[in-house]
Order: sequence, then C-alpha cells, then structure tokens
Amino acid sequence: MTSDRAAKIKTRLREIPNREDWKTILSRVKESPWHRGENDRGWIATFDWLIKNASTPIRILERSICRMDACGNEIGNGQSEAEPNLSRL
Repeated sequence: MTSDRAAKIKTRLREIPNREDWKTILSRVKESPWHRGENDRGWIATFDWLIKNASTPIRILERSICRMDACGNEIGNGQSEAEPNLSRL
C-alpha cells in the first residue's frame, strides 16, 4: 500500500469513525448498478475513488450521489430518498 493511500484511509476514518457507517457506505457502492459500471460511460467506482476526498463517502452515506437503486430507479440527485421527487408527478 502506498503512503498516499494509507494517509487517505486514515484521514477518511478520522472523518467517519463509525464502523457501521463504513459498512453502509461500502454496501451502497457494492449494491449500486451505477457504481458497478451500469452507466453511460461504463465507469466503475474504485476504492481510490471512494477515499479520494472527504465528500465522496459522506455523500454516499447521505445518499446524495447514489445514481440508481436496486430497482433501477434514479435517486440521489441532491435530495434525500425521504424527499418526494416532484418531477415524477
């Protein structure tokens, strides 16, 4: 492991110290078709992408960057899942 990667991991763990939060983050990335490459570019989320900056894991935890749910419905366009998506009405 590179020293840069180790430093980023340590920093992210300080920012989000709760182990259950990390389980949630990793599970959401794993279960997201969009993050697994089912997107218009075939882009796949990597661990380095996840730890690159402070906002990425937090936004996943808050569901603000989840693109697709398990049913293929678009979510996470800056609003929480609890907020109604008025554009569908």
